[in-house]
This record gives sequence, C-alpha cells and structure tokens, in this order.
Amino acid sequence: MLCPDLVCPDPVCHLRESLERRWVMSQSRIMTAVAQHVERVTKSFELQSEELAGLVEQVVNGFYHEQKLLLAASGALGDVANLIANQFLHRLHFERPQLPAVSLCHDLTLAASLARHNLDDQYYARQLQMLAASGDLLLILADGQHDAAIDAAIQVARDKECAIAVLCPARPGWNGPAIDFKLELEADNTGELAETALLFGRLLCELVEHELFGI
Repeated sequence: MLCPDLVCPDPVCHLRESLERRWVMSQSRIMTAVAQHVERVTKSFELQSEELAGLVEQVVNGFYHEQKLLLAASGALGDVANLIANQFLHRLHFERPQLPAVSLCHDLTLAASLARHNLDDQYYARQLQMLAASGDLLLILADGQHDAAIDAAIQVARDKECAIAVLCPARPGWNGPAIDFKLELEADNTGELAETALLFGRLLCELVEHELFGI
C-alpha cells in the first residue's frame, strides 16, 4: 500500500489553491500600492496648500487679463503637460469656454530640426520667443534631472516678464534658476512622479474653473 503522503493531490484542487494564493498576493500588492499613493499625495499637498492657492490665483488673474498658461516639461512628463493643457482647453467637469493653456511639448518636427543642428536646448526657448508675452505664466514639470532646454526656457520667460512655476520631485528638489512658485512632489521614480503631477494638473484646473465660473 502506498503511503498517503506520496499520493498525488487532486490537480484541480491544487490549481484552485494556487490561484487563491496568487489572488491574495495580488490583492495585497494592490492595496499596498494604493496606500502608498495616498501617502505620497497627502505629503505632497497638505504642506503646500498655500503655494498651490497662490498659483491658482496667478492663473485666474492671468486669464482675466487675457494672458496665457504655457507648459513645458522634462522627459516623460511632456505627455502629462499635454494632458493638463487639454483639460484647460477643453473641459474638466462641465461645458465652458476654453481657457488659454498651451503645451509646448508636442512639436516633434521642431525637436528633430533643432537636434539635427545640436540645438536641442532651444526647443522651448524658440517657442516662447514667439508665443510668450508679459504676464503669461510658464508652468514647468521637471523630472529632477538637469535639462538645458528648461534653463533656456526660464531665461526667455524672464526676459518676456512671465511668471514661472515649477513642479518637481521633492528629492532632489529644484536646483535651477530662480522661480516664482515651487511645488515639490513625493515620488521615488518617474511613474510615481507622473501620476502625482497629473493629479496636480487636474486639481489646478478644477480650482481655476471654480474661481472663474463658480461651479
């Protein structure tokens, strides 16, 4: 007679137990990721609410005076800048007039042309020379790495008498030229920075909509 310990278990039962273990592990990872996201968002915004309120006031006053919100970004945050601009141009929660927000991150032809002549650092500066005017606000989404194109953009914005705001990771923080507004986001990698920056953009648009339209 075979020892019971050597008898193969029911394969269906074994598969069910394996799937249940994986489900428990996946659920645990999901809840941990959600909890970490909430913690990052809380740390990012609860201590900087006054800075965000000041930025909202700057944007609202600019829109009242027919000034623009211009967005630039480092690396992968360019797509986030495009999405934020789209929320202002189109809508967030309700139908309303479009708001003058322009992302400078999607001109691939210009980027390729400048790169061909080793002028990558002029990507934003060239666009700002044509689009920016006194009183506009340049909002920069920085990924924490030095970016010569961002430095050049800030210089042009200063020359054009634009206000400048920077959204950057709390570590290492902002080490670039002087700016008017700075919001530091808790993030340990580009993915976390992008998701928190996108939330910031939605919140900024929502608060501006409320101030302009009272909804």
